[in-house]
Amino acid sequence: MRESGSCVKCGSGEVIPNVRAIYRGELNRDLELRIEADPGAVLFTEPAYTTMGARVCGSCGYTELYAADPASLLEAWRKSQGG
Repeated sequence: MRESGSCVKCGSGEVIPNVRAIYRGELNRDLELRIEADPGAVLFTEPAYTTMGARVCGSCGYTELYAADPASLLEAWRKSQGG
């Protein structure tokens, strides 16, 4: 996740890094992304997961979400494409 820099919307330097993105409906779990490496499988789809984090502009509120481990998602996606 990009830790520093200015807001891409308003240019402010008041950006808060590493904000935890949670789903409040079920025990405040981290938001997750998921992709199946074998989406056609009946049982074992070989899912890859990663949590998400955020950067929030303290001036305008613009928020960017980031995957904590994008490499695992990319690997699973490539596998799902036959690569």
